[in-house]
Amino acid sequence: MGAKRVLIIDGDADSRAVYRIMLEHRDYEVYEAETGAEGVELAKSLAIDLVVMELTLRREDGYSVMERMRSDAKTRNVCIVVVTARALRDDEGRAAALGCALFMLKPVEPNLLVSEIGRLIGTK
Repeated sequence: MGAKRVLIIDGDADSRAVYRIMLEHRDYEVYEAETGAEGVELAKSLAIDLVVMELTLRREDGYSVMERMRSDAKTRNVCIVVVTARALRDDEGRAAALGCALFMLKPVEPNLLVSEIGRLIGTK
């Protein structure tokens, strides 16, 4: 069995780079998307195991991305982890209602994120 595939959807290039480095160091196959639309298309075409995403994206918020993923047979069961700077009262509950497996607030310790990803999907 090959490496697990993780997609990072975040408009912040620095966040994507930090997560990518940590995940690749633990032998995950990592893909990146700057926008929600790009992320949804990559998730569909690459058989992604887990998505790490920010709620605040350009052109489309993370909730609509999650809704689009859940409504498509190819991405319906992809594990979603939200890592966001957005900390409004209802955000975590709303994300959970859309099937988010884990909700973390930025700044998040990258080792903790990688550990939680391993707990959710393993490594291989």
